[in-house]
Amino acid sequence: MHTLTKDALLSPNALHQVEAIAREAGHILRQMFDTTPEVWEKSPGDFLTAADMAAHHYILEALTRQFPDTRVWSEEGERPEASLTPLWVVDPLDGTANYAHRFPNFAVSIGLFAEGEYMLGVVHDPLRGHTFSALRGHGASLDGHPLRVSSESRLHRSFVALDWARGEPRQRLLRVVQRVGQEAHALRSLGAAALGLCYVAAGWLEGYFNVSLQPWDFAAGVVIVEEAGGRVSDWRGNPLGLESSDVVCANPGIYPLLLTLTQEETSSR
Repeated sequence: MHTLTKDALLSPNALHQVEAIAREAGHILRQMFDTTPEVWEKSPGDFLTAADMAAHHYILEALTRQFPDTRVWSEEGERPEASLTPLWVVDPLDGTANYAHRFPNFAVSIGLFAEGEYMLGVVHDPLRGHTFSALRGHGASLDGHPLRVSSESRLHRSFVALDWARGEPRQRLLRVVQRVGQEAHALRSLGAAALGLCYVAAGWLEGYFNVSLQPWDFAAGVVIVEEAGGRVSDWRGNPLGLESSDVVCANPGIYPLLLTLTQEETSSR
């Protein structure tokens, strides 16, 4: 069991513990994916499954036991007081709509917010067995192998991904899609923001953008991308925090171009 000191919490040993927790939560999701999922609709287009809750309860218990002086903010739980940090920011099932529709693309995401920034991140894809992880200042890896963003600097040669928002924000997203789509080599939609960011970190995508996200969607991915040499911000170029929602992420060559295209949308509002 870890006590809350900076060296103990922000350490490779702590990262390994979180990786193990994410993999076990992924095992729960993988087992339940093979059965008919129990699905509820929290609001139009916003799904909740029994798998979300099972993974949520496991992660909450495991993080609390391993790191007893921290707090946990999960998509399926209550947000602790903003002043209480370090704070684990957790999506027990990123890609719930995919999961509910039996589309095989989803992940577990666990990030740590401390000292005003995201410091540690783990994203586990249980179907592919991929575990992306990073610790601030220690680099990023995929299953123990170092990650590095791609070196492509030409948008017309770049793969860029996005995911669909609901309601009014979708109109904002579509306007940016039109701008980016006219210049990028191809656009992809994954349905899981955490994986979109990790794919940029791995160099499989040059860029990723989204609107109206929640911190649990990107908490882990921010660290993974930045430690792999990439750039992440909101659509105005500001660092991501606990109140952020718009996200643009890319390798250093493509980031300024994507940021310009998203800034056009924010300046026109």
